[in-house]
Amino acid sequence: MKNNIKKFKIIFLILFVTVIITGLDSSFIYSKEFNRNIVPDAVTAENICKIIINESIGIENDKLRISCSSVKHFWKCNIKTIESNENISLYIKKKDCTIIKYKKNNKKLQFKMKSTKNIIKFAEVIWLPIYGKEIYNETPFKIEDAKKYWIVRGTLKPNYIGGVVFIKFDKGVCKVYELFHGE
Repeated sequence: MKNNIKKFKIIFLILFVTVIITGLDSSFIYSKEFNRNIVPDAVTAENICKIIINESIGIENDKLRISCSSVKHFWKCNIKTIESNENISLYIKKKDCTIIKYKKNNKKLQFKMKSTKNIIKFAEVIWLPIYGKEIYNETPFKIEDAKKYWIVRGTLKPNYIGGVVFIKFDKGVCKVYELFHGE
C-alpha cells in the first residue's frame, strides 16, 4: 500500500513539473473557442476569401467583388474578378474554417498556403473576431512549418508573463485544428 502511495506521489509530481515547465494550461486542453463557429460572420468569410484568392491566383483584393451568404453550416461565397469577369465560388465551413469547395469557372481549384504574409493574415482573420485587437500586443507573430499544418503564435514582450494566441491549421484546406489563447 505504501509503495502505491509513493508511486502516485511521484507520478503526480512528474505531471505537475511537466505542466509548469511546458507552460500547459487549461486553455490548451479545453479550448473554449471550439464551442462556437470559427467563421462567425460574412465579413470574416469575405476576408478568408481574399487571402485564398490572393494566395492561389494572385489577384489583389481591390480587383474582386465578393458576396458571402450563410447556408446552414457553411458560408457560400461568390467572387467575381473585376478585370477578367471570372466567377469563383468558395464554400467555407463555419465550425472549423475548412474550405469545402473552391471552383473557378466551374473547374475545381486546389491550393496550399505558402506565403508568410498570407499565413499571418489568415491567423489574424480568425483571431480578431474572438480576441479583438489585443492580439497586436503579441507581435511579431511566429510561424512554424509542421508538415501539413501551419502553426502561428504570438510572442510576449520581454519581462511579460502570460500566454499568447495560437492557431494550427491545414496548409491545403485551411481547417483549424487548434485555436486558443494561453493564460
